[in-house]
Amino acid sequence: MIRISGEATLDDRTLGHFVASARNYPGRYRGNHAIRTQLGEMADVEFGPADDVLHFVNDCFEDLIFWQRRGEEFATLLHSDLDWEPRRITPDVLRFGALTAEFEGEELPESLQGLAGAPSIGDVILDIAEAMWLGACFSATEWSRRPSTAGRTGPDLS
Repeated sequence: MIRISGEATLDDRTLGHFVASARNYPGRYRGNHAIRTQLGEMADVEFGPADDVLHFVNDCFEDLIFWQRRGEEFATLLHSDLDWEPRRITPDVLRFGALTAEFEGEELPESLQGLAGAPSIGDVILDIAEAMWLGACFSATEWSRRPSTAGRTGPDLS
């Protein structure tokens, strides 16, 4: 979106900057669309034009994609380390130290003790950076999970 202040003046001095901004705007959209297309091809999915699609690369160079469709109460996590198998996720299943909480005072099995404080979402173990990123994704797309309202186009509408 190109925003112009109410006090702005379009004259010989400002025309060049305005034209450059206007020409850059469609290119920016094509660039964003190209990235979404590439992410969709990578994960073998097709994103809708109104979908929120966020990308993260962890410290092991694995790709994670957070995909929120408007009006759906859940998001989808696509993770290259999980062979891109879509996982439905909601903010309430994002846990920090969830394994300890699930065993409620019982001793963790030895095979899980090293993961006692690990964050998770559902049955997927995360590192702290992935968990923080997912929390930010849920926060940024909260309005998208609300039931669809005809004509709504952004988070500032109620």
